[in-house]
Parts: sequence; C-alpha cells; structure tokens
Amino acid sequence: MELLKEAKKNYKIKPSYVLMASFYPAAKLLQLIRKFRWQWIAKIKSNRPIDKLQIQEFFNYRYGSHIGRLSENLRALVVKNSNNYWATSDLSLQFSGVKRNYRSRQTIEEFFKILKSELRIEGCSSRNSIAQINHISFVLIAFYQLELFRKTKNTETIYKVRTVLFDCVVPKNLNWKLKLMAFA
Repeated sequence: MELLKEAKKNYKIKPSYVLMASFYPAAKLLQLIRKFRWQWIAKIKSNRPIDKLQIQEFFNYRYGSHIGRLSENLRALVVKNSNNYWATSDLSLQFSGVKRNYRSRQTIEEFFKILKSELRIEGCSSRNSIAQINHISFVLIAFYQLELFRKTKNTETIYKVRTVLFDCVVPKNLNWKLKLMAFA
C-alpha cells in the first residue's frame, strides 16, 4: 500500500487499472485504490464472498457476471469463465473487457520475471544506494537491448535470444572455432 501511496503522491500516476493476482485484493487495498479514484481488476478465489455467498456457489453456469458486494461492502463486477473468477471496480466493463484488460498483467509479470531471472536485478550486493540505482539502470538498459535484438532478429521470446546469441551471433562475430581436442 505504501508503494501505491508513493506512486500517487510523488509520481502523480493515473493508471487505467491496477491489476493484481488473487492473493493481493485485500479489502483495505481495494478501498485505498478506490479512494485514489483509480479502478482495479483482480483475479479472485472461488471462496471469496459476494453478496454473502461464496462465489463458487453464486454462479451456476460456466460463464457469467454479476454486480454485487464483496467483503467490506465493496461494490464490484464479478465475472466467471470456467473455473476462473475476476472482479473489478469498473462496473461499466463487459465480460470480455475484464478479461482483455487483466491479460495485460501477463506482460508485466514477464517483464519482471526476465529482470529477476535473466538479468539478475536483485543481484546487486552493494548496500550503497547509488550503486543499486546504477545496477538497476544497467539492468533496464540490458533489457532494452535484448528486446531490440529480439525484435530485429524476429525471435519469439527474450528467452530464445540466448539460443540465437550462442548459436549464431557470438561465434560469428568473435570468430570462435571450437577445438574440442584441445580440452582432452
């Protein structure tokens, strides 16, 4: 919640939606988002109450939508698709709009996953804030360069860039010749 407060106060952001996974949408957080006059979309668990019934008991069909009250009297549009449930504070959205907007969360998740697993954004061992800022800046520059390389080489994902680099680009540019017998 502190990050959202800081984002609003210091950076004056005005998001279209605050998107979150099913373990984030606590009533206090959702209320804070609405207090900021922002909209939210969240995946929610099947046992979450809506109009004092568990969501899984509320919907009898595979698909559906309902405007009701979540805990703490939060008004929300809840949609069901198979065994998945989403809720939003934007009561004007259609079923497909909720799913389409929530899907953009996947891109954000992939971005942070790449920063963590491939580029080691959390790998700065320095306690010095300037060193950490420099590390984060270089990681973001590296991400940009990888993404640019990915697009110019028409590679599907950033994970496949590694294969392209080691199979094609690095040996060709460095004139590597593998001499396996030298290691025997």
